[in-house]
Amino acid sequence: MGIFNKGNVVKLKSGGPEMTITRIIGEEKGNNRVEMADKMILHSGYENGDAICEWFEKTERKDGVFKESSLELIMQ
Repeated sequence: MGIFNKGNVVKLKSGGPEMTITRIIGEEKGNNRVEMADKMILHSGYENGDAICEWFEKTERKDGVFKESSLELIMQ
């Protein structure tokens, strides 16, 4: 298990907005749709333990996948 959990508030070590982890790659089992999405993400150069995060820019919700090593914990 990685250092982050779903629901943690993080930010990029290089700066940027606070983001909420919505999912950790490879943690959710038994949901075919999620497992298929994880396979696609893993083929894009990410690894189990990397995080899918969401944040807001003004009123627009954004999301993205981030390497675990690029994030730092803000709140648990």
